[in-house]
Amino acid sequence: MPPQPSNWYSHYEADEGKVYVDFCVGYKNTSSKNVGADDVISAKLKYADKYEYTGFSMIEKDSRGDFTYSNITSISPLNTEYVHYLFSVPEEVESSSDTVVIIFRIDGNDYTYTVR
Repeated sequence: MPPQPSNWYSHYEADEGKVYVDFCVGYKNTSSKNVGADDVISAKLKYADKYEYTGFSMIEKDSRGDFTYSNITSISPLNTEYVHYLFSVPEEVESSSDTVVIIFRIDGNDYTYTVR
């Protein structure tokens, strides 16, 4: 669900036996041109040091009250928008103590975020 749900909003419900890991990035476009929201981030999730998952991105709209498709949205110069990357993983990932690491790329730079 969006951080501040409006009266009407989109949400993503995981399939049975799955949960979503939601990785949210506040992105400020410092270039002089629009940037496609789907070009902002690429990511993968690694669970227990051996299982890899890909995901998909979406972007917030309406003052953080809804989501829309990142492939049809641009971020204007000097604007900050919130891009979410969702990974569908087995339910056991939520309750396990095994590591969860997100490896991602933004603006040509590679980063690693350790969830646990």
